[in-house]
Amino acid sequence: MVVLDAHVLHDGPFTVDDLEPYRYARVPESQQQALNAARSCARRDPERNALRCLADLEKRYLNAPSL
Repeated sequence: MVVLDAHVLHDGPFTVDDLEPYRYARVPESQQQALNAARSCARRDPERNALRCLADLEKRYLNAPSL
């Protein structure tokens, strides 16, 4: 996948040819789970569950395997 600091090792703007190999890249499972957890938190009652939801996300982040 293209990373946020990819420009560090790349001179000039990216071209279509540079990005073509990533055209059909899939979102990693761990990132998809994080997005689903965030969406789930957004649907909960924000006032009542905000702190619990944030604590849950923080715990998941701290326990996530490093890449």
